[in-house]
Amino acid sequence: MKNVVKLQNYYLPWELEREIDRFVQYYNHERVHESLDNLTPEEVYRGRGREIRTARERLKKPTLRRRWRVNRGLPVKTEDRILPSLYRECVS
Repeated sequence: MKNVVKLQNYYLPWELEREIDRFVQYYNHERVHESLDNLTPEEVYRGRGREIRTARERLKKPTLRRRWRVNRGLPVKTEDRILPSLYRECVS
């Protein structure tokens, strides 16, 4: 945050406040944190961490199977496709 603030010139106090608010919003709701198992602080705070990790684990096996086939030049089987609906089922 310090680097963001120092690189810009803020002539009015509300400009600085707006930039700090924007950074806090990004930091808490968009930026994943490695120490939080690549989750955002909001997801952890709302108790969605376990749910998201479970969804990731459910997607991992078909993803690895699909990658194995693609790397060997084999056609991808229908059951190895990663569909957005599968991810939504895991997270919902």
